[in-house]
Amino acid sequence: MAASAAAVAIRPLLGQLREQRRQTEFALGYAPATLSATHVKNGLEDAVIHIVNWNRFPADVLDVRMDAGRMAAGMSNSRINVSGEQLARDSGEEAIKGVVRIDGWEDRNSRPPFVDVTVYITFHDGAPAIVPVEFEVALVVYAEKPYRTTLGASMNVRVEGTFQIDETRWCFSRNPRRQN
Repeated sequence: MAASAAAVAIRPLLGQLREQRRQTEFALGYAPATLSATHVKNGLEDAVIHIVNWNRFPADVLDVRMDAGRMAAGMSNSRINVSGEQLARDSGEEAIKGVVRIDGWEDRNSRPPFVDVTVYITFHDGAPAIVPVEFEVALVVYAEKPYRTTLGASMNVRVEGTFQIDETRWCFSRNPRRQN
């Protein structure tokens, strides 16, 4: 009886131990970076790729890639912000090629360091009105033993309409942004 009671009780205890270990690693600065992709608010671009470095060690963003199957013709950067400061880059680049440094999160009383990559996406003719898009970001984290990791995020992008600016207001246009 005692052995079966112990077997039933051990499962929740192991879960609590895992959660305690995860919280301790976060407090000590060993949490992994995260990636999210969202729509641009009040802008003409299609997506903002948001990378947050929760680790106390710096990380380098090596590459940002997009996969929309055969529907997407390509992706180009509009701007890159590192912790709120715009990075001077050639806006015609198809993706980040090279290194963008995200500092480590050493001051836990401040906001964690992050990179926002704002992108335009072009689509082939025949793409549906909404296309699921997946983003991947390759990072190198410079911990005691540096390691490379890949983060992923996905979102749906509207193909058929774009926001355009006229002289007095923002308006929504049904003109497709497509590439043949």
